[in-house]
Amino acid sequence: MSVNGRKYRPAAGEYFKLNRKWKPTDKVEITFDMKCSLIDAPRGSNPKGNDFQALTWGPLVLARDENTDPRYNQPVTVLADPAGIVKAVRTTPTLPATHIEFIIPTAQGPIRMIDYSSVNGWQGKKVCTWLPMAK
Repeated sequence: MSVNGRKYRPAAGEYFKLNRKWKPTDKVEITFDMKCSLIDAPRGSNPKGNDFQALTWGPLVLARDENTDPRYNQPVTVLADPAGIVKAVRTTPTLPATHIEFIIPTAQGPIRMIDYSSVNGWQGKKVCTWLPMAK
């Protein structure tokens, strides 16, 4: 993160507080680590949730949309490296209103996922952000 060229290093996982007198000409730049990460569901609070994972691309949550993927809720094994990084391939969106779409490698074959904000829920279809894991 930088303000007018001066760099700041915010702590990960915390809000960054910057107190200053702001001017209309101030320039704020934020750089995000835009890689695709596999996240395990929290364990212990509800055993039924233990076998789910989610994907993020930087700060964005990815989702499977029933409008473009009739198998949106089928269990998959997402292929990731030991650090949980997934080799997602950005592709041309299936629907015109979709901002970002990826092809995600799984043991069952590639699946398509989009940024959650692009999900077309107005058509009465469903969405899946927590992916059921294949056994």
